Amino acid sequence: DDLSFVEKIKLKWAIFKANTKLKYFERALLNHDGLKKRPWFKHIIYVSGRYTGYAGQQLPGLVEPIEDDDFAGFVNGLTFFNNVLKKLATSI
Repeated sequence: DDLSFVEKIKLKWAIFKANTKLKYFERALLNHDGLKKRPWFKHIIYVSGRYTGYAGQQLPGLVEPIEDDDFAGFVNGLTFFNNVLKKLATSI
């Protein structure tokens, strides 16, 4: 250990702050209502695919309404996604 006690404390504090930012960043990527037909899935970036089992599906709030021919659902998903991105952009 080449770090002094004070340097270790500063490093630990910097790590804590970074982890806290990441935690809240990740939480912002959740839709607490979940997906329309699978409300237990909350993440807006990736979930298990509807037809692929455990294989991932990206942007499920946009992809699934397209698969279901649900234009209003797509617009709602896009609006929600846009609002999340704006919120995250201002918090970085």
